[in-house]
Amino acid sequence: MTSLLSYPDLLGYVTGGVRFNLSVAQVAAAVRPPEGVRAGQVIPVVVIAQNMLDDDIDLTATVHIPDVDARRNKGKFSVKTPRYVVGMKAAEVGILVIPVSTTLDITPADGYTITIDFESKPTGKSRERIRSTEGGSFDPSFVPPDALKKLNTLKDLKYEAQKRMGRSTITLTFSILPARLNQPVDDIRAGWISICKLADYTDPRLAMYKFADLITTELLPRLRRDTMFRPLVETTKARFAKAGYALRDAEALLIARLMALILEYAAPSDTAHGFVIAGHHNIKALLMKDPRQLDSNLRLPRWFQAMIGAIGKDVRAASAPAQVIPQFVYDELLYDAILYGFDLVTGATGEDLGSQEEMREYARQNIDRLNRGGMDFSRVYLPLVLGGILINDKLLMDKEEPAALLVDEGKVLEDRMFEIADDDMPIHEMANQLIMQMGQRYGFYR
Repeated sequence: MTSLLSYPDLLGYVTGGVRFNLSVAQVAAAVRPPEGVRAGQVIPVVVIAQNMLDDDIDLTATVHIPDVDARRNKGKFSVKTPRYVVGMKAAEVGILVIPVSTTLDITPADGYTITIDFESKPTGKSRERIRSTEGGSFDPSFVPPDALKKLNTLKDLKYEAQKRMGRSTITLTFSILPARLNQPVDDIRAGWISICKLADYTDPRLAMYKFADLITTELLPRLRRDTMFRPLVETTKARFAKAGYALRDAEALLIARLMALILEYAAPSDTAHGFVIAGHHNIKALLMKDPRQLDSNLRLPRWFQAMIGAIGKDVRAASAPAQVIPQFVYDELLYDAILYGFDLVTGATGEDLGSQEEMREYARQNIDRLNRGGMDFSRVYLPLVLGGILINDKLLMDKEEPAALLVDEGKVLEDRMFEIADDDMPIHEMANQLIMQMGQRYGFYR
């Protein structure tokens, strides 16, 4: 079965289209450097491999080195590990580095050959193909910048992928050059270097399809306030204090409340929230369809995209969001909270707070300040604390009175008034007005 989505041909991008199709993988191989290897040096044999399935496979590579050199002398080539078995994840692309050692007294000559026998077989349950045997298109924006950088370093090699009759074997031809005086010997480590896995690609649709059941049954039911709120409060206190702005309890609670609400919006029908108000935060609605048929310009919360990546690395992450999200996905969730906070404040006040791009840039700056230091009153309150004020009654805990936290925050604002700059006073006033506005619902004013 072939997927409705075709994943990018990273291997073809590197090799210029050269490829060797195995049963469920594509490979090509090269010797570095292509102009030849000095006697006494280690020969790095580079195998680039590409998983054609949306599930795990095993790739086996068995290396055969020359028995003799050009003068029929034995023992001039050696390899510590002649056979490698690589467990490749769904849609994964990576390189296998196989170091082959040479002696200083090996005979320089052209036409030496190393052969590699390959075998690939699926180890997961799915047999769905996500790549064509003929290759496909490649859009650099589809892969993370770090992955693209790794791919570009591999493009200068001369790749081979010619199949021997009846055998899944690639033969590499190379030259041994004369040794140089006092030449250093490179330390090259054998092993697999992953470049991209399923959840790393910027198009999340196939990962959503693959992990749909796991997300629905394990992740979403655990995104409730009784599970997520307290870990978010503690992480919020710690992160903002480290960034130079120690939060009062009411401020931390309001920010964490805004973040926890976004997580509950992921399955609004299960958490007593409306579908309309959940908007693009509603993940469950997307999973009820076939995610592969969703629009390629799909708008997803950043926290969810990061969580897909975490699940792709370790499926146990889906069952532990209270540990994973505060530790590894906090920045992405805070980014979502900032944008949602802007929507809330704009709707409540009618103020023009900037364009969507300006808000996104503000969110990026806030995340940067959170990591490097430099948070201040205005960036903490607009829009995070202000947003928390506006949704306070949507995320009450146990038998909590809806006005209680707002009263506490009002006291914090009184204390803060004497420590903030004059430029921040409009935001201070806005916070007071919103507390009064929300307080009218519960019969109190400030």
